[in-house]
Amino acid sequence: MSYFILHRLIPIFIGAYFLFALVRTQVFKNLKKKSFYKREMYLYLFVAYLAAAAFSVLTPGPSLEQHGVVVGLEQSGLVNSALSRFRTGQGINLKPFHTISNYHKYSTGLASFLNLWGNIFLFMPYGFGLLLFFKKFHSFKNYFIINLLTTFGIEFLQIFVNRSVDIDDVILNLVGGMLSWFIYKLLAEPLNLKRFSR
Repeated sequence: MSYFILHRLIPIFIGAYFLFALVRTQVFKNLKKKSFYKREMYLYLFVAYLAAAAFSVLTPGPSLEQHGVVVGLEQSGLVNSALSRFRTGQGINLKPFHTISNYHKYSTGLASFLNLWGNIFLFMPYGFGLLLFFKKFHSFKNYFIINLLTTFGIEFLQIFVNRSVDIDDVILNLVGGMLSWFIYKLLAEPLNLKRFSR
């Protein structure tokens, strides 16, 4: 787990931060001129988070397990062919709250934390960043739809990287998104967060 974070996620986060900063300042100078320092810094952090999060959720399951990241009991024995997985349903859970219930009853420690709280915490910066930088997501309808499409998209893509696909991950990601919505609404006026939106 620590190996994966230190040797994979942190370098990707740092690399994405500086690469985006370079592109932003050199290629999109006009956009940057309409912004301000603090907004730019937060924007770089958001893009770096997106890169690290995408790498984390799309890293093949066996590769994660080799680095000590437990991704669930269903991970062992998953077939490699996405087409076969579609046909057999192996490693795919479409029964709401089934996995959440199993982790609550039978699992403790790191596996339980990663699969339950990890899915909530992972999605919170995504939702908060959308609200912080984009006015169109201040509409709850737009915000909910983009969160829903994103989490369904992640689960769909995980079929192709030999990761378990679970409707409960969608539910937990949406919980994270909704928490971000409430936190943003709570802080928007006191911290004048709307000045960051474009």
